[in-house]
Amino acid sequence: MAKNPQSADFFSTRAQGGVRCGRLAVDTSMGMSINSQRPAGEQVATVLVVEDDPALRMLCRVNLELENYRVLEAPTVDLADELLTQEPVDLVLLDLHVGSRDGRELVPVIRTRQPHASICLLSGTSVSDPPLDAGADDFIRKPFDLDVFRATVERLCSSSIEH
Repeated sequence: MAKNPQSADFFSTRAQGGVRCGRLAVDTSMGMSINSQRPAGEQVATVLVVEDDPALRMLCRVNLELENYRVLEAPTVDLADELLTQEPVDLVLLDLHVGSRDGRELVPVIRTRQPHASICLLSGTSVSDPPLDAGADDFIRKPFDLDVFRATVERLCSSSIEH
């Protein structure tokens, strides 16, 4: 049986001569657990990635784990809702469109269950940035620059932990 890898675009500014577009191929059938094996604790921030695209979830996970974050993954709004009742999180990276649902419907749930968690919206389909008055703290447009992604996560996790 042939494997059918998923892919996600990202930009890397680490290449000399400007921004370089790269492609990450991810085999989504390789059987990895969708949550970090790292235990919860005060020494490390926990990030919940709510994204229906498995390749983009994996891209986020790999980059976050390389920066020593504990990562939880939710491919659906319903699973994210469950995880928010079971796990403390410092940051939620929330896709605007999770399957057929609007990810922003999860914002009031996050604010109720995890009031100190920061929320960062992710979208590649908006012509303009979504309004942050829906309760989100920041926004990252897909495809995203990995340096901007890392800096935004660090800033939002730092502000979440201070509360």
